[in-house]
Amino acid sequence: MIAHASKGNYLQRLFGQYNWRYFGSRLSKSILIIQKELPKRRYGRVMHNMRIRRANSSKWTNVDILILINTAHRRNEQRLTLLHEMVHVDLDMKGHSRVQHGKLFQKEMLRLAKAGALSKLW
Repeated sequence: MIAHASKGNYLQRLFGQYNWRYFGSRLSKSILIIQKELPKRRYGRVMHNMRIRRANSSKWTNVDILILINTAHRRNEQRLTLLHEMVHVDLDMKGHSRVQHGKLFQKEMLRLAKAGALSKLW
């Protein structure tokens, strides 16, 4: 399995920009964006390996974000996937660790769309 994790990679820089612009810099700067071959039909995944602190808690949890490496997987899809996974991390930090793709998740994705985060990506 191929995996690339680098603070200087394209998706890592994009994470920093999205974090500032759309998440108010709430997400930990220590989160690594790792490009990796993933199982079919999976474009990204949040893995609990890096340290972040949840809101209203002194507990720390470990998180990193995996993004599919695939020549057929275009940059726009990677950007959409990154935003999608960042919503999962944000909700987890706010204490909504059981949220998958329900109403709260959809509300956050709609917030991103209204803020222009998804424009020109599909």
